[in-house]
Amino acid sequence: MVGEFELAMYATLLSTATRSELEEFVRAKLGPLIEQDEAKSARLLDSLRS
Repeated sequence: MVGEFELAMYATLLSTATRSELEEFVRAKLGPLIEQDEAKSARLLDSLRS
């Protein structure tokens, strides 16, 4: 669970980030899921969208 303070902090940081910074952030947070999806044709990221 992410609290209200954390959401506000992320919103502020991400609203001023460049595309490359956003991609780096996503890789840092979701890298293992992305790698698993790519390596095994898994659909783990889809489960986050649900």
